[in-house]
This record gives sequence, structure tokens and C-alpha cells, in this order.
Amino acid sequence: MQKLLKILLGGLLVCVALVVITAVIITSVIDPNDYKGEIESTAAKQGYPIVIHGDLAWQWFPELGISIGKTELLVDDSQQQAFASISSATASVQLLPLIKQEIIVKTVELVGLKTHLEIDKNGTGNWEVFIPESDDTTADTQVNTTNSSSASPLSLEAETIRIRDAAITFADQQSQLNANLNDFDLIINNLNLEGKSFPVESQWQAGVSGGDFPQPVKFAGSLTSKITLSDDFSAAELADSKLAVLIENTAAAVSESIVTEFSLAANSIDTNPAINGRVKIDPFNPKNIMKALGLEAIETQNSEALTRVGLNLNLEGNQNDLTVGQINLALDKTNVTGNLSVKDLSQIALNLRGTQLNLDDYLPPESSQETTQINTASAENNNESNSDEALDLSFLDEYAANVDIAFEALTANNLTFNKPTFKFNAGNGKAAIEEASLLLQGKKIAVTGDINKAQQFNAKVTVPTLNASQLMTDFGIEKPEMSDPKALTQVAATLVAKGTPQAIKIPTIDLLLDGTKVTGTAELKTLNSLTVNLNGGKLDVDRYLPEPVKETETNNNQASNTASSEPEEPLPFELLSDFNADVNVNFEQIKVTNLAFDNFKFSANNQNGLAVLRNFSADFFQGTLASKGRLDARATPAKLSLSGNGSGIAMEPLLEALSEEPATTAQQFLIRGLANGNFSSNTQGNTVTEMFENLNANVNANTQALQLVPINVEKMVCQAIALVQGDSFNTEFNWPEITKMQEFAAEITFANQVANIKTLSAGVQQINLGANGKVDLKNQTLDVRMPFSVTQADLETQGCPITNDYLVGKALSLVRCKGDLTNPLAACGIDNRAIRELVKDFAEDKAKQKLAEKTKKQRDKFDQKKNEFREKIDDKLGEGASKLLEGLFKRDKDN
Repeated sequence: MQKLLKILLGGLLVCVALVVITAVIITSVIDPNDYKGEIESTAAKQGYPIVIHGDLAWQWFPELGISIGKTELLVDDSQQQAFASISSATASVQLLPLIKQEIIVKTVELVGLKTHLEIDKNGTGNWEVFIPESDDTTADTQVNTTNSSSASPLSLEAETIRIRDAAITFADQQSQLNANLNDFDLIINNLNLEGKSFPVESQWQAGVSGGDFPQPVKFAGSLTSKITLSDDFSAAELADSKLAVLIENTAAAVSESIVTEFSLAANSIDTNPAINGRVKIDPFNPKNIMKALGLEAIETQNSEALTRVGLNLNLEGNQNDLTVGQINLALDKTNVTGNLSVKDLSQIALNLRGTQLNLDDYLPPESSQETTQINTASAENNNESNSDEALDLSFLDEYAANVDIAFEALTANNLTFNKPTFKFNAGNGKAAIEEASLLLQGKKIAVTGDINKAQQFNAKVTVPTLNASQLMTDFGIEKPEMSDPKALTQVAATLVAKGTPQAIKIPTIDLLLDGTKVTGTAELKTLNSLTVNLNGGKLDVDRYLPEPVKETETNNNQASNTASSEPEEPLPFELLSDFNADVNVNFEQIKVTNLAFDNFKFSANNQNGLAVLRNFSADFFQGTLASKGRLDARATPAKLSLSGNGSGIAMEPLLEALSEEPATTAQQFLIRGLANGNFSSNTQGNTVTEMFENLNANVNANTQALQLVPINVEKMVCQAIALVQGDSFNTEFNWPEITKMQEFAAEITFANQVANIKTLSAGVQQINLGANGKVDLKNQTLDVRMPFSVTQADLETQGCPITNDYLVGKALSLVRCKGDLTNPLAACGIDNRAIRELVKDFAEDKAKQKLAEKTKKQRDKFDQKKNEFREKIDDKLGEGASKLLEGLFKRDKDN
């Protein structure tokens, strides 16, 4: 046995010696430089003209190899321009495996590779000369395919493969883009196709300029990895890989690096490719990247936004399915985790969980945002004609999705929402929002709904009872001035909608506004036709309005507005032209400006700018109100007409409600009684002021048992009569501070901001009272005379004796209201001028009466003397003598 081993070992040594001797003889006798010309000729025939400037040399131990000096690849035979060149190249194989007919590459080294790529002005690349014709390519492909199918698995091993000091330049004469790759080094150790990992290291420098790059940009990079390849290349793996890239812009004085660590593995690449791995991108600054690349800067409201972005994730998938798991995204101060999966390229599942995200930070600055909004509005206007196009939801049959996204908090438009959640799924021709919710004041606001491919949808919005006033404070929203500090502290809503985008029905409207419940329905067609029906309980609108402005403040504001002389904003009548509506509102009670409208009913519609008030009615202070009207916004200026009537309205509580002063004040002017009336009006204009200035109206009113407080018209009349008669007024009489009118009727016209009292009549016991005059609303003045007539001569029981029949039944205008409209009580009193004129007339009449009385007395005295004389004659001459004498005297007088 020992002898046998010696023989085998001796034989092996002999074989090795023979191989070594053979290699020495070959490398010593054969000079590879003798074959330069043949090598160049063979390469040229293949379409690759080369020139070998350097020497070829053998290496025979411990491995067999060959090295080549400087070599160039020319563009074509007729040109000396080099397309590529190398400074040197070396390749060697292990010597001993050659005995077993195995080739094991020891070293492959390429030094100084230089390549220039260029696109000319016609768009042709200088490398295209090396691309074979299409037919040849097809033939070669077929041959290669045939050979590869029958060939055994490739055996490739190399201890070291290295590329040093490589450089590639690129120039595009069309775009003026220039790029370069310099100092490229690549080292591969222990390359094999046996499923064993081998390390790879590379580093490089690069740069770009011209083209779309306003400033030169430099790059520096490095890559390390452990690669595993199968013998048939059907499986590959890059493990423990790290790619680092530094981007630098010297002119902009900015640089930024991106470091990525990853591991990727692929299997069944040639049949059913599958991939899995992980990727980690260390946090980097995207703004610096954009700036370094010379791209348009990303402007954000928060300058710190988009300055720190990092990403971790796992990958797994094949040509139909993909799973991205353990996603960990760092976006500045926000962290987002989750996973994404895609199946059969049609089923998507996304699950994300995030911390607090402030969307406002990533919006453009306000100035840029305004420009964007203007551009967006312009685009919307340009695309307005397409707004009614139907949505194409047919993809719901082909694709499915399941989305679940939640954040701890989300800030948008300076409003922060807690626990925002969005759950969505789609498939089988239908998409559904399972939940879109957020927390406000610890309560969940939720939206749910679904839509199918026919665009039929269902939706529900639920808002629990919230303190809206506090929310506005928390969100920094300026609250409207409201008289009640508890207003908007309890607000809730539930809305249910269904239909299509072109016809939306809201069958359920449930609202809660500080104890007032409102229910109703609505319908919206083609986005410009609205029907609303609302029913509610008691609503005090005054709670949501500012405190009434005092008169002095109003005057000051009016004076200020007058001084500023700013043009008044026109009324938005164009909204009526672009929108049709039908509104019906019923409330148990609506209170506004301290006026309570019970059993409130409002019904109106608008069609293309013609708005019609079909009905407005309410129970109003023990009576009723009703009104109808019409507004034609199609005309220029717009035209408005309104008419209505009131019946049995209690005046005293109405005036108390309208008064700004407490009802208990002694000087409060009141009208008591039940009033009836009707009115008709019309006006035109484009502003509120124009509407008021052009208002024309007619009012007819009458009352039942009207009483004026604290005015006593009878007292005023008696004072006037006493002045006229020259009597003293009975101040001891207890005059009640009230005027009772049995009948009252009035007709008033309004034009040019002036109310004209055409007729006004009232009965006050034995006095018929009237009125005529003007009330100027523009100048806030009034001038109204109150003529009266006394129907009974004896008013002594009222402390008002009339001693002259001259005043009975005569129209007397002795009471006048003239002055400030805001204080009618002070403006009313005795008309002294009318008193003086009446006194003059009364004196003349009284003088006539005295003359008549004196004449009557003289006549009576004469008649008495005459009778006495007649008696004496009759006594002396006999009975009848006096008559005879009267007859004689009469005949003489006649003759």
C-alpha cells in the first residue's frame, strides 16, 4: 500500500512537471506580439476596429495569463478617432486546474478604460455604428438561444475582477448636456456561480452640466455589496448592500448625501420572477437635493418642512403580487408606519398609522398659494363645460382596494383634528367609505357611504353635540359677534344623502342648534337646482346677532361711512341667475329683532333669476301676518314687488318689543289696540340703498279700540279750546294719560323716502280726530297736523266746558306733531300759530255776536215802548185804534 502511494505521488509530480515545462516552453518560444496584426484584423472583420499600441506579454506561474498594453477601439476603419481605450488589461487562470480541463480565472484587471459617448445635432449616437443590423441580430439571437438551450450550466469563477481608473464622458449636441463618470473603481472578489456570496466594492466621481442644469453638479458615490448568483442566473441576491451618493453644487454652496442600505434577492428570474428584500434610506434633506440639482425650489409655509425624510421597508413579490411591509417613513417630525400589498395587479391593500401631521407646513407660502388659487380658479372656469361629464367608475369591476389610514392628529388650514381615520374599500363594482372620522372635543365626527359604477351613492354624516363656539376659539377662527354668550355651545347634525352626482337627495336632515331641533329634506339636481324643506321648533335668531347698536353709535357710524364715501357693494343678484331653488321653511316660532313670529311659514322659489315669495305667514302678536312678493333679478336694475296684510295685531306688545327702552318707563310712547292693515310696494335697484331710495308703497290701516299712551288728545283739545275761549284751563281735573279711539282708519303713501298721511280719522268720545302730513325717513323728521271737530257742546263733565257754539262741529287744527322722528312724544303738542289764528277768528265771531245781542236788546226795548204806546191809544181811542193808526202810517210810508 505504501509503495502504491509513492507510485501515485510520483506520477502526479511528473504530470505537474510536464505541464510546467510545457507552459515554460510555450511562453518562452511563442511571442504573442507576433499575432497583433491578426488579432486587429479579426476584430475589424467583426465590426470592431481596434489598435493595440502596447505589448502583449505572457505570465506562466503560478497562473497562466496574458497582459495587453494600451489598446483603442476606433469608430471605424477610416477614422483614427477612438471610441474607447484602455491603458492595460490583464487576465490569468489558475494553472493546475487546466490539468483537469477546468478553467478557473485567477485575475481580470482593466486599467484606464476611457469611453466617449456623443449625440450629434441630428440625434445620432456615435455608438450606433457598433449595433448590428436587425436581421443579423435576430439570427444571432436564434443561434445563441439554440446553443444556450443545449449547453450545460455555465461555470464561472474568478478570484479577482477589478476595473481601475475608468472614465466615461457624454455630450449631447442637441440639448447641450454634458456628463462624465470619473475615477470609477470596481473590485469583485471570489466571483462564482455556485451559490456562494462574493463581495463587490465600487466608487466613482461624476458630474453634469448644461442642458436642464443651470449650474454644474458633482456626484460622488460608493457601493458595497455581497452578491450571490446561481450557475444559470435564475437566482441572484444582493446582501448587506450600501449605496452612498453625495450631490454637490459649488455655485449654490449646497450639498447633500443619500445613504441607502438594502438587501435584495430574486428567484426564478427566467420563469416566474420573485423578489424579496429590505430597503433603508437614511434621513436626507429633499430641499437640498432639489437645490443642488438646480431644480425649482420647493417653497413651503414652514421653512423646516421637507428637510428630513427617511424610509425603511421590506419587499416581497413576484410578477403579479407585491408586498411592501414594515414601512417606516420619517417625514420631518412625523412618523408613518404600515404596509402595502398588491395582488394580481388589481387588488390593493394599504394600512398606514401616523403621528401628528401638519399639512399646512407643506403648502406654498400665502402669496404663492393665492397665485395657485387664481390659476386653479382659471382652470376650473376653463373646464366648466366639462363639469357635468359623468364619472367613469367602470374600473370598480376590475380593481379592488382596501385602505385603512389613521393619524394621531392632522392639521389643515390652521385647524387641528385628533384621531383622523379613513377606511375605504372597493371591488365588485362598488366603492365604500367604511369610516372617515376624527375627534373633536373627545367626540367622533364620522362620514360613511358607498358608490357603485353606475354612480349611485349613499352617504351619512354624523356630528355629535359640540361646542361650536369653543371650537372656533380653539381653531383661531374669529367668532361672529353674538348677543348671547351661550350661543353655538350645543350644535349637532345628522345628514343622510343618496342618489347620483347629478341628482343628490338628502332624505334626512337632523340639526340641533342650542336646544332648537330642525328636521327636513333636500334635493340638489345638476349642481344648480336646490329644493329644501325644513321644519323646526323655536328659534331665537337674536341670540346669534350682535347687540343692537345704540342710536348715537348708529349716527356716528353713518357719519363715518358718509365721510369715507366708499362705494356700496351691489347685491349678489347673479347668484339667482346661476342657481334655481325651491325653499319651504316651517318653524314653531322664529324670534328676530325681538319680534316673535309664531307658526312661521316661508315658501319661495327662484327660476333663472326670477324669485317668487309664494307665501310668508305667521301668527304675530295675537294676530296674523301674510305676504307675497317677487324679485326679478334678470332686469337691470333688479325689480322688487311686495304686498301683504296683517290682522288683529296687538300694538302695545309690538311697540314694546320694538322699543330699545324698558317698557316700564313713564314716558314710553305706546299704541294699544288691535290693528289691521294691508300694503303694496315696489322698488328697483342694485344695492340696498338704491332699493330704499326707489321704494314706493301704499298702506291702509285700521284698528279696533285704539288707545294712545301716555297722550290724552282730549286734554290737548280742551287746552286749545280754553285758549281760544279765553278761559282758564281746569288743571285740577284728573286727566287720564290715555286717548281712547272708537274708530281709526288711515291711508299712507310712501315715495322718495317720505311717508305721506293722505287720510287719517279717529273718534275720541265727542271728538272726531284726523291727521295729515309727512314723515321724512331720510331726514328723520315729521310734520303731522291733527285736525279735530267737537260733536257735543257740553264737555263739562270732562273738565272741558264749551261756551260758544262757534267751536261745535267746526274743523279745528290745533294739535301738531313736528320735529325729530326718533322722539315723537316730544314733537307733539299745541299748534300755537293755529291757536292764534283761531283766536282771531273766534274774536271776530264773538264781536259779531255781541253786536247782534246789542241790536236785539234795542229792538226789544223799542218793541216794548211800541207796545206801551199802543196800549195807551187803545185805552183812549178804543180797542183797535192802534192797529188802525199802524195801517194809516203804513199806507203813507208805502206812498
